[in-house]
Amino acid sequence: MKRLASLVFLMAFVAACSSFAAADTLDGHTFTTVHQFPGHNNDAAPDTFTAPGVDPYAGGIANLTVSGNDVIAETACGAGCFWTGGNGFNGWEVDSNDAGFHFDSVSLASNSVAGFDMSRVSWDGTHIFIDLQGLDANGSVDLNVDIVADTPEPASLVLLGSGLLGLAGSIRRKLA
Repeated sequence: MKRLASLVFLMAFVAACSSFAAADTLDGHTFTTVHQFPGHNNDAAPDTFTAPGVDPYAGGIANLTVSGNDVIAETACGAGCFWTGGNGFNGWEVDSNDAGFHFDSVSLASNSVAGFDMSRVSWDGTHIFIDLQGLDANGSVDLNVDIVADTPEPASLVLLGSGLLGLAGSIRRKLA
């Protein structure tokens, strides 16, 4: 009976500790944005900022906002603004500057840019690419980004530690 009570207490403790683990957001992390142009990979002056923050391009005709779990690409260059031609703006590359997390998934939360879909978004662990080339890009694209910590959160450590304590206790009883 005593063992059952100890086991129930231990399970309740682990469950309580794991409920404190919260999903990480982009806020507080540092990012570099690279503006994409036809004919070359990036602009001469990438911008670095800490989320929540905004990377304005060309006086605000194209803004990239990173906040919470959202990466929002907004363009306000007027009707008929096509990102084409020799000096046209193709979109963004968003790079994570912080160690300790990676982009786990990216999904389209909302979109008001005609012709834009998830085939124009690619990502790996530390980069997100947003491609606007050839689109009438007057509008906004809101991407929902999930990140995962590369180090275990405290609840996992509590679970591991309590398991090791339980194992040590059962071994001690068998030896006694």
